[in-house]
Amino acid sequence: MSGPWASSTVTGGVVAPWFERLGLSHEAALVLHAFVRKAGHVAAYAVFGFLALRAVLGGVPAVGPALRRRAFGALSLGVALAAADEALQSLTPERGGCVRDVIVDTGGVAFGVAAGLAFERRRAARAASGSSATSRPAAAPAAAR
Repeated sequence: MSGPWASSTVTGGVVAPWFERLGLSHEAALVLHAFVRKAGHVAAYAVFGFLALRAVLGGVPAVGPALRRRAFGALSLGVALAAADEALQSLTPERGGCVRDVIVDTGGVAFGVAAGLAFERRRAARAASGSSATSRPAAAPAAAR
């Protein structure tokens, strides 16, 4: 999203008129546009954080300090991506890099990593209790019912 085509000026020129047609004032449309852009960043980086955690775990269950180290690794990948994205934006005349955006993106990564940790803990608890799909008894054939 570092290119000039994704600048708030370009996207605002497309989206703000839609918001205005919904009855919002021009100022309210610009505020809503800014909010939607930031929410999109949080959502995209949350997905990245979740997937980064899954990638660093590599399908291998981890608990305790090992899980925390891997979660920190996933968070670090997300911060690096956010910083790189803002650095690229600073090289584009129509855009500008912003530390605030790195912080917003990092919040999204942290949310995604936290969701991934909750997912992993739930999966580990299910595996420990033996309630995984592979340990359930098979359904009786239709003729035997």
